[in-house]
Amino acid sequence: GENWNQLSLGLGGRDVFALQQTESGALLAGTNSGIFVWEGLQGWKPLNVLLPDPPAPAPVSKGKAARRKPAPRPKPSKLAMRVNHLEVTPAGWFAASKQGLLISLNRGKSWSRAAQLGARDFVSVRGRGELVVAATGWRGHELRVYAANGRVRARARFAAWDAAITADGTI
Repeated sequence: GENWNQLSLGLGGRDVFALQQTESGALLAGTNSGIFVWEGLQGWKPLNVLLPDPPAPAPVSKGKAARRKPAPRPKPSKLAMRVNHLEVTPAGWFAASKQGLLISLNRGKSWSRAAQLGARDFVSVRGRGELVVAATGWRGHELRVYAANGRVRARARFAAWDAAITADGTI
């Protein structure tokens, strides 16, 4: 490395907080405002389609209210949040973000939020097989174990990370 070149074409001045290589060799960047993929001479291209959260279940009712049409589903929006960490697994792509854990099951074409249950500010995510572990620094420290589909399988809170890690380095 005697000479270094900045490869920021397409990032629009965004700061990069995470880099991850996909199974096909593509390079992903998590920035202070979204996720991007490196496309060589074309530079960085955004992968920032954020699908809307699923609507809350409608209350069960009888009579006239039961015949009402459901509200239209919100349209996808632009993923424009800080991404702290990226993880690529055969089960999906995962992003630890300031607004929660994000999941893409279609190689970054679109992203959806995993079940948050009040958690935000995820700082790290790791996956193995069908399980994903995400860590947050919000209101103490919390580890959450997710299935690859985004459903919470387990969670634990700690006052400090050293309380979560045993002498042999396991959690």
